[in-house]
Amino acid sequence: PANGSRIFTIGTPNFSNQHTYLVRGDVVLTNAQTLMARVSNTKSFRESTSVGNIIGSSAPGVRQTLGATIQHNWTISPTVLNEARLGYNRQVEEDSETPSPLFLGDPSINGNLGSLRVTGLSALGIPTFLNQYLFQNNFQFVDDLSWQREAHTLKFGTSLRRIQVNGGNIDSSFRGTLTFNSIASFLAGTPQSYTINVGNPRLGLRRTEWQSYAQDDWRVTPRLTLNLGLRYEYNTAPREVFDRIPHQYLLETDKNNIAPRFGFA
Repeated sequence: PANGSRIFTIGTPNFSNQHTYLVRGDVVLTNAQTLMARVSNTKSFRESTSVGNIIGSSAPGVRQTLGATIQHNWTISPTVLNEARLGYNRQVEEDSETPSPLFLGDPSINGNLGSLRVTGLSALGIPTFLNQYLFQNNFQFVDDLSWQREAHTLKFGTSLRRIQVNGGNIDSSFRGTLTFNSIASFLAGTPQSYTINVGNPRLGLRRTEWQSYAQDDWRVTPRLTLNLGLRYEYNTAPREVFDRIPHQYLLETDKNNIAPRFGFA
């Protein structure tokens, strides 16, 4: 800059378009049964420019949140009510196109270099939080039954959820990072270190969660109510769909998650 400052600033545009919709329907099937269905979706497209302090760079991406639910309520009798629900949720974070530039300079001349770090100067290179790759799906079934029987209010329920996570960020650390401990060492061409990550960080994780409970609110006298219940949870440890995680790094599933409940009023 003409004023002699070493700080250079520039304003660049960042584009973002977002589309959102929500649809819901409610149906009275019979005098004792109702049905509800709902779908919502939010999807955004963005393109960031001049990221990583590189003028002319570009980093496009997509973000999405999708949810769908179907719920059925059934009054089986004047004292028995059942509520069942199916759900699906999907989360997407994907930089669908490769950020540009991938490398600083010419890889055939300089080798692989995705980021440059000089103490005293701003970092150069596409930030590590870009080039995202994450797809998460949740499938869930829930059922709750309430039964009023004389002095007892009985409740039973179960929930089953299947979780799929496919993700892993191949960021600039996989393209090489060159570090200088001072501006003088940078000008002299004497780096402090060079690091690069190798391999494939993308994994496909799967797990299942199952929970069930039973509870009794027992009105022993007009002045005393007991709350008695028991809950059990079985949550499997994550597993990689292609067995790409060595066995010694896997967690074991805990099978004794029993929770009793007692209360009084």
